Parts: sequence; structure tokens; C-alpha cells
Amino acid sequence: MLLDWAHQGLEDQLLGIAVAKERPDLEDEKNKLIIQASGFWLTLGVVLSALSHQGRLFMPVVHVAVQHI
Repeated sequence: MLLDWAHQGLEDQLLGIAVAKERPDLEDEKNKLIIQASGFWLTLGVVLSALSHQGRLFMPVVHVAVQHI
């Protein structure tokens, strides 16, 4: 199982290198989308945390949502 995960990681790295070389515009767009998605997950975590501290959410819901970050 671990080897399969490592193999997939290597494939992803090689594909990333190939895309960066052949289509740098796509690589830039991918990086922008990753940064944007990370910001959305961070904002969601902050909002859920604030709501849970106000007693508006049950803790299991917050726990499940934050695990995806």
C-alpha cells in the first residue's frame, strides 16, 4: 500500500515537471488555484471555529469540517 502511494506521488511529480516545462501558463494557473483553495479552507475553518465558540454549531460538525483542511 505504501509503495503504491509513493508510486502515485512520483507520477504526480513527473507530470508536474512536464506540465511546468511544456505549459508554464497552466502551471501558474494551477498554483493560483491551489493558493485560492487553501485560503477558502482556512476561511471556512475560522468561520466554523467562531460559530462553535458562539455555541451555534455542535462540536462533531466542526470536527469533521476542520479535518478536511
